Amino acid sequence: MEKLLKYKDENVCVFNMTPSGMILSVPKVITPELLPIGVMADTPDHLQGFMSDWWRSNMIPVERDSIRLGLECIGVRSEEELKLLSHGLSLVNHYWLCDPEEQMKWTDINFWDNGFSDEVGLALFNHRPLRQGLLCSPDTSLNGQLKKKWISKDGKFYLVKSGSSYLGQEVFNEKLASDLYEAAGTLHVKYEIAREKEPVSVCRCMTDRDHELIPVSQIFNSIERIPYQTETELHYFYRLLDHYEVKYSKKQINDMLCIDYIMAGTDRHYSNIGILANRERGTLELAPIYDSGTSMWSGSRMTDMDIYDDTIMARPFCNKNTFGTWKEQVNYITEYPDLMPEEIIRAALDYVKSMLKESDIPAKRVAILGSAVLKRAGRLQEHLAERKIDVAQENKITKEQISELDAAVKREAVLAQKLQQSMEI
Repeated sequence: MEKLLKYKDENVCVFNMTPSGMILSVPKVITPELLPIGVMADTPDHLQGFMSDWWRSNMIPVERDSIRLGLECIGVRSEEELKLLSHGLSLVNHYWLCDPEEQMKWTDINFWDNGFSDEVGLALFNHRPLRQGLLCSPDTSLNGQLKKKWISKDGKFYLVKSGSSYLGQEVFNEKLASDLYEAAGTLHVKYEIAREKEPVSVCRCMTDRDHELIPVSQIFNSIERIPYQTETELHYFYRLLDHYEVKYSKKQINDMLCIDYIMAGTDRHYSNIGILANRERGTLELAPIYDSGTSMWSGSRMTDMDIYDDTIMARPFCNKNTFGTWKEQVNYITEYPDLMPEEIIRAALDYVKSMLKESDIPAKRVAILGSAVLKRAGRLQEHLAERKIDVAQENKITKEQISELDAAVKREAVLAQKLQQSMEI
């Protein structure tokens, strides 16, 4: 079957698709300049491959937690079929699908002007069987492995995301990262913690009618690369941004690397770095930093948590075919953020208190995690000192401050354990 890909009200290209929503070919390009940025269209095979990858990157992945049960609640067989039933619409970009003969307009169907039902989100996230046949929802285009959904409140859209396993630690990691970026004065997405049946993180949608989010992965390798021996991955990243005339601050990238190091982040792949695009104005700028949940040894056993271990996986700037480690990536950091030790301590204590109050994470694990935040910040300062990179005096961490935080998190853990024991009695 044929489907027309549109960008708002402009015709972009024609897809030849299976009934279940897989792209077989792209027989006709109508407006080449409106193809997704970074898509290579030099040959039909290239175009079909790039558009198929782009289409799949804007839908629920098969690895999503309990996705089979969610699809069963909706009554569809696959993620592709669900996205097709929702016209391919998203809150992330302004593309959508229709039949070639349809006369529907962007204003008739986009979520910004028309809103959406929460039924699909409830089915996918809460596994509640669909009560109505309202399948047009931005939830059908949400990528990522953790359960998530969009909600609407007071005319604004918010992303709700769960954690993994019964611990759900990623939720609290997002809030910790948000607090650290706020303290450092770094452009970032603000996360808060809420509760449904479980703790969830909530952040406001960063896109709107005029701005869409382009993951850096979409444009990666779209310009010629220089061999690793003569160009670092980080230098290529900056050259890529310059090529596409993306407005960015090296401080933002440097702060991202520093806070990822402090939080032992392992998941800063190129889909977790974004570009905000305004097609009408022709402007591109680096998006606020987002998605820091896979950090702080989430998913690891306590016996595997070595807070000073720099051999843990690091992405994305290591010059490896697969993944590198922080032992290499820490060397790309050239400046310490404007982070006062008192602000790190405050963020770490809030992190500890919220986990002890809102989760089933063992108190001993929480205490280790809380202490690790300041200790890794101190280790980062040591790395920078070895490379003769100065840290402002007011930002330097002392052994006394580390000891004080250690004692404070232990007190919080003991109080939480006592409270839990009293409730059991």
